[in-house]
Amino acid sequence: MSHKGFEGELRLFLEELCCELCRLKHIQDDGMSVGDVRIAREVQLVPPGAFADIVVALPSAPSYYVEIKYGLSLDEAVRNVRRKYAVNHRASCNRLVVVVRDLDEAALQARLRDCVCTSLDVEVWNEARLLADIKKRYGASIEALSENNIIQLHRSMLQANWKGVYGDEPYYEVLASSLLWHFSPWTLKRLQTEEGLGANDIWRPGSYSDIAIVMADLSSFSRYVHDTPDQRVVQQVLTAFYSQTRQAIHEYGGMFYQFVGDEVVALFGYPDAKSGYIDDTLRCAKALLDIGASTSARWERHIDMVEEKHGLHIGIALGQLNLMPLRPFAHSHIGFIGDALNMTARLLNEAQPGEIFVSNAFYQQLSDDDQSEFAESAPVEARNIGTVKGWRRAAER
Repeated sequence: MSHKGFEGELRLFLEELCCELCRLKHIQDDGMSVGDVRIAREVQLVPPGAFADIVVALPSAPSYYVEIKYGLSLDEAVRNVRRKYAVNHRASCNRLVVVVRDLDEAALQARLRDCVCTSLDVEVWNEARLLADIKKRYGASIEALSENNIIQLHRSMLQANWKGVYGDEPYYEVLASSLLWHFSPWTLKRLQTEEGLGANDIWRPGSYSDIAIVMADLSSFSRYVHDTPDQRVVQQVLTAFYSQTRQAIHEYGGMFYQFVGDEVVALFGYPDAKSGYIDDTLRCAKALLDIGASTSARWERHIDMVEEKHGLHIGIALGQLNLMPLRPFAHSHIGFIGDALNMTARLLNEAQPGEIFVSNAFYQQLSDDDQSEFAESAPVEARNIGTVKGWRRAAER
């Protein structure tokens, strides 16, 4: 991997890592519950094309921003932060954390203080701070954020998350990797403590009703790929899209199911229908729209052509799915089948860029406030399914 490619992937990894370090800090040190801490990536700000890397929202304390500028020069870091935070676009936030590698902290603080809104306190995290936090939260001692060390850190984090959920239950890396790819550690912990589901109980073949299915697809994807001469840009933009959308699904308690090219598929209500999961499905879909807008904006910074359609379009349906094992006696290779998947795909095709198109069954489960955001659509002719009644949440202007 080229140096530039490594630096870009490293900053993306640090986005993932800082989300979890912040979460663990508030849970372990501040006594908050998992549900108290809400973390979002690629949150749209007012300036066109400006997105906060991370926003950490807390119930009993001000929220704050985290910006990953690791590996950037002093001028690059200041220029990027100024573009986003000369004005504080969220009244709930009072702090800005800037993550860097080896910049002169005093010089950075002075430069940022001159350009960042005065309502935001600025805090700098350097590599030493990150390495100390990694050791404290995951028990992993590494000397630097090199590629080999990060590979080992991934394994340490996987083991630590498994132990945090299942304690001394035997650790099987293949099963742990599968479960913690599809679910967040705190969702698995809830399933264990509230439903009594151990690691081998999550993938139980059978029929499951009232599963909310979310399919989100990038608009103009083929055009973006066609108009991008540097395939490294395609890789970097899509890897960021995959990382950010999966984190958003986990954040709202959903199951990340799969990526299909530029499409992400999530399930809510599996393996149990916890209270509020319909509302969480819609909140997740709205968060995905921000990520889609950010993905389009990032991609367009690298190409000459102007694409007519931008961002994500999303379909959501509610229905029955069957969990199928894909290998005999395998607890880590699973798949779902059911007409509800086909219906979601049809609804996805009806959604325009920036829109969420939902089935009537899903719409009827929403609160009155959430229903007010939707308008009934003309019936949709869905191939191999029939005529479908749907509801459209139009793109925000």
